[in-house]
Amino acid sequence: MHKSICILIAFIAVAFSTTAQLVPVNLTCEYLKEPLGIDIRTPRFSWQFTSTERNQYQASYELIVSDDIRQVESGVGSNWSSGTIISGENSNIVYKGAPLQPFTRYYWRVRVRATGGQSW
Repeated sequence: MHKSICILIAFIAVAFSTTAQLVPVNLTCEYLKEPLGIDIRTPRFSWQFTSTERNQYQASYELIVSDDIRQVESGVGSNWSSGTIISGENSNIVYKGAPLQPFTRYYWRVRVRATGGQSW
């Protein structure tokens, strides 16, 4: 007999304006903005970005996840921090952190760095 476990997890994207010239926008988790519940153990994150300058693209990113919004606001991912990933990828980034708990609200943040090496 198979038992299926349904995990309902809320992910809230936290966007911050920065002085960097590349700003992430339209953050999604499992293709949804601020989903009320998902039933997958390793959700996928995606984002787009906008820039104040022409010909900018993402050179790296850091993704963090926490169940405490204050930690996310301060740049701490208690459940997961990807560290700086040198990549232009911004779609379907798979969660690789601690096991997510059912009926828990999680917050996530992504920071991107532009090609010119602008700081976060």
